[in-house]
Amino acid sequence: MTRTENSKKNMITGMINQLLILIFRFITRTVFIYCLGEQYLGINGLFTNILTLLSLTDLGIGTALVFSLYKPIAQNDIKRQNIIIHYLKRVYIIIGLIIIAISLVLMPFLPYIIKEKVDFINLNIVFLIYVFQTASTYLFFASNTEFLNANQKNYIVNKISNIITIISNFAQILVLIIFKDFYIYIITVVIFGIIQSGIIAYKARKMYPFLKQKPKETLTKQEKKEIFKDCGSLLIYRTNYVVLTASDNVVISKFLGLSVVGLYSNYLLIVNSIINVLSTFFNAITASIGNLHASEESDKEYFIFRLVNLLTVTFFGVFAIGVYCLANEFITIWIGEKYLITGLFVLILAINLYIEGLRKFLSSYRSSYGLFRNAKFMPLFGMIVNIVVSILLVQKIGIFGVLLGTLISNLVSFMWYDPFIIYKKSFLKSPKEYYIKNIIYLLYFIVMGCLCNLICSIIPIHGVIGFIIRGFICVILPLVLLIIYYYNSEYGQYLKYALKNRRKGA
Repeated sequence: MTRTENSKKNMITGMINQLLILIFRFITRTVFIYCLGEQYLGINGLFTNILTLLSLTDLGIGTALVFSLYKPIAQNDIKRQNIIIHYLKRVYIIIGLIIIAISLVLMPFLPYIIKEKVDFINLNIVFLIYVFQTASTYLFFASNTEFLNANQKNYIVNKISNIITIISNFAQILVLIIFKDFYIYIITVVIFGIIQSGIIAYKARKMYPFLKQKPKETLTKQEKKEIFKDCGSLLIYRTNYVVLTASDNVVISKFLGLSVVGLYSNYLLIVNSIINVLSTFFNAITASIGNLHASEESDKEYFIFRLVNLLTVTFFGVFAIGVYCLANEFITIWIGEKYLITGLFVLILAINLYIEGLRKFLSSYRSSYGLFRNAKFMPLFGMIVNIVVSILLVQKIGIFGVLLGTLISNLVSFMWYDPFIIYKKSFLKSPKEYYIKNIIYLLYFIVMGCLCNLICSIIPIHGVIGFIIRGFICVILPLVLLIIYYYNSEYGQYLKYALKNRRKGA
């Protein structure tokens, strides 16, 4: 299949996968809250974030090795592909064991990162189960998933994930209703995660039989040296991202308590669900971007970059408006007013969602282009800003300070420097055009957000019907104006051509 065909299949199956996850996540979260309560919800959010921090031990090796697969895949060099993927497999097993070892060292310090005393569960046992869940993603078959994704076969992974998602969530809901036991619940999650990885590995080896054969050669010392040079830069980028996304709950737990972590995790579920659904777009095209870059079609590369930028701000801009206008109303309908966080919270949350979209867009291109060593200390600066600002502000203005720390650190790091590197190193152009266009895009969505919020506030209908009407306004109003403006542009012509060919089965 062509790059476009692969991207389409990856996007469609990925979207279905994320929609299924989205639906079941909210159903399971609702059952979880009513069966176990917000303190267990806080523990779940806290430990998930701690283990996300521990995943930094992969040093970005997976990303660097997947990048090194693009060229041999484009050249159909099976021998080279096999050497790289088997090396990745060995590295991942070592990483899984390192995560377990570090976790055992961290266990005695768990009580010190939680404000209140925890006596309703055994912290050590629960933490170990979470540790095994994270480590198992590296220990069992992860390299096969990476190989399918590098081959633009994400849709195979997505189809398997769709089936396991349905079965797994039904099992989790039954466990919660029947046993009301937190231990059994998280063990169920771990078991189905391992089953999914095993099925994906079986499918990958069936499609690519050479994966079963152990290569006689391995990467040379020089090749490993080059990869680990990239890993040093990737680790800093990855550390920045993990600190931005995973440290918030740790800071909130330490200064505000588990109950606030539970409240925040509900909003985070909404935002992360949106991000995961929209990220299928980037997951679907990342390998295609790498393949296009390897083919050296520079003019087309630059056009696709600008098109993807427009699509990114459109998708994330519309949903950011939705979060700003409707997040609190959704929480009220879903689980009740007592789980609301009022004030400017949803506004900052919406802005962070928009910024996260641009971060994912730029990250996809930076990784696909192999720009791992450029500006590697800028994310480190952003990470320091995030931690310092979050800790200082959380003590003065509470949870708003944590979100502001994330926003400020993003603005002073990747938001301006990543485009600079991509333009200078890959397109050999000034990034001035990018900055101007994205400032215009941002101003457009700010105006649309204020307008949608005003219209939503004067609609007298409430409840589910009112929520649907307001949601329709938040989507249609900004989209219609964009479609009218870009319909006859080069972007509009390209998208119309792509959709026309898809309808014809091209």
